[in-house]
Parts: sequence; structure tokens; C-alpha cells
Amino acid sequence: MLYRDLKDDALEIPDDPAMVFGEVVERNDRVCRNCYRRLRRKVSFPRNAGLDYGDVLSYVDWVSPTGSEWDLLDREYYERLQLPQRLGRAYSDYGKTSYCRNCGTMDPHRTPTTRSKQNARDVAINLTTTLHELGIDHDWVYLVEHVQELKSQPDTAGDDFTCFRRATAEAIGTVKK
Repeated sequence: MLYRDLKDDALEIPDDPAMVFGEVVERNDRVCRNCYRRLRRKVSFPRNAGLDYGDVLSYVDWVSPTGSEWDLLDREYYERLQLPQRLGRAYSDYGKTSYCRNCGTMDPHRTPTTRSKQNARDVAINLTTTLHELGIDHDWVYLVEHVQELKSQPDTAGDDFTCFRRATAEAIGTVKK
């Protein structure tokens, strides 16, 4: 199944390419931190329904736009939707949980240990797919190759966040030039 309409109504893409990876991928609770594939998206929820039922419906989030003076009146409401075939349900001794169908991790919101060079390459490929789904123009070949290059350098090999952040920023920067 092709995913063509994966727009995320609550996502703001920073203008600075150096901030894109951190804001859009790493700190986004709708992306698996283990493999960087999107698991959920948010769509706008009708304002009146959000006001009436926002405290009752657990899947409705609200955001106050920048510069708003009134908390309740300025709220924008969003519904969290799971992307089909990306997030599965699992049952453990501790109860019901979810897992990423792409990588199998039982905790998609936990940052993994430092990745190997080969694993980082595979994750970089997932990252390019996620950036594409979010409509972020970038040079995907450059991103994957640059992650591998950074994982080969002694001063950056142990810092996955720096490797992916720099590769993402530069891959976006090469397209904007």
C-alpha cells in the first residue's frame, strides 16, 4: 500500500535545516526512535468538538498557537491517528503495549544504544523515507552516504544524534542551494 496522504497537521518544519532532525524526527512522539519510521500522524479535530469533548477523549491533543493570550479559546485540537501497518499491539506481563512493525522494538519512544555503521545506514534509509513523507526536500543519497561517513570517523562514530543531525541538515542544505 502506498502512503500518499500522510500530512501531519500539527507538525511545524523549522526553517533552519540544522534543527529539522531534532524537532521533526528525534523529539517527535509520532516517529519510532529506534528506526525513524513514522508510526502516527495528527489531523485537525473540529474546534467545537475539541472544546466539548477534549477532556474526555484521550486521543485529542490541543496546542495553543504562539502568541495566544487565552488558553481555552485559542486552542487548536488534533486527533492522533496510527498509520496502518506501522504500529502493532502486543501483550506483556505488564499489560498492553505497542511495537513498531518496521523494526520490532517494543518501546518506540526510547532512544536505542549506539548503532553500528551498518545499522545506521539502514536507519538512514528509513529516515529519508520519513522526511519524504513529511514533504521535506532533501538529497536522500547524500544523507545515507554522509551518515556512513560520519559513523566511520572516530570523533562522531559514537554519537548517533550528531551523525543523523548533521547528515540531515546537509542533505536538506544541498537541495536548497
